[in-house]
Amino acid sequence: MTQEPFLVLPPYKIASGLFIKTLTDAHIGKGRTGEVVDLPVQKDILGLPYIPASSLKGSFKTRFVFEKALEEVELIFGSEPETRVHIPSSVDFLDAFLTAIPARSLKGVYAHITSGLVLKNLKEILEIISRLGCNTCKEKMQIIEKILSYDPTEKEAYGSFGVKKRLVLGDNSLFINESIVLNFKNEIPELTSIADFLKIEKDRLLYVSDGVFKNIVTKSLVRTTRIATDRKKKIVKRGGLWMEEYIPRFTVFFTATFITDPRLPDDAEDYKKILESKNIDCNIIRSELSKIKYLIIGGKETIGKGLTELEWVV
Repeated sequence: MTQEPFLVLPPYKIASGLFIKTLTDAHIGKGRTGEVVDLPVQKDILGLPYIPASSLKGSFKTRFVFEKALEEVELIFGSEPETRVHIPSSVDFLDAFLTAIPARSLKGVYAHITSGLVLKNLKEILEIISRLGCNTCKEKMQIIEKILSYDPTEKEAYGSFGVKKRLVLGDNSLFINESIVLNFKNEIPELTSIADFLKIEKDRLLYVSDGVFKNIVTKSLVRTTRIATDRKKKIVKRGGLWMEEYIPRFTVFFTATFITDPRLPDDAEDYKKILESKNIDCNIIRSELSKIKYLIIGGKETIGKGLTELEWVV
């Protein structure tokens, strides 16, 4: 009898999925480059924007620092490099990958776009965290599997219920980002279920081919020219002109967190006392994380960028 592969991830005991929706444009940057865009956002090997796990962990840790004692934060997220006692992190974050992105629509103002590529990523992560106690994952995996059975061509799109009325023109066409013309095939119920899962409007979700999706993503990223001024002369400083790239608001990412009980070395007596008094274990850590519903991720915070809404999947 063939045994099922052991996919539980020691030392982690429980896991949660996490949808991250940008409420403002977000700049999860990779620094200045010599490209056309001086300050682009982080992209994966396929050229799709993503949120690195290090950025996620740093954002959560910063939030906890304002609310809890430093020793308690270190029990959850690990000690700082300069700390005398080395404490490993009790929480592991995966990179957050793109799941759906808004795009301009000639009718209905905007649509949310997804594809087989990103839905496969979603299904794979759901499968992993289902092994660690995610109660809703298996049902969603089955829904995604049904969606993947549809195979739109480079000229076609499927939609959730209500898309035809809201987004489709009289000749059964869709105009996306001014230059992308698609023939609308049909509304399928599984996309409506996924829209609800992603917490986006149910009558705006389109399912397109991977090639079209990549093209739409490229055209949907926001690029803004900024300047630095000489305040005394009231002119642009020499070299003070650059272009920044942003992920548009209402973009949806998905990640997962893996959590274990805090692990302490023998010489961490002070931390052991805190651990016992606070009764911190993996379930308490997950509970504390899930209380966070809004988080600022990335740079440009002081000019209103990076505000996100969190939706936990347990």
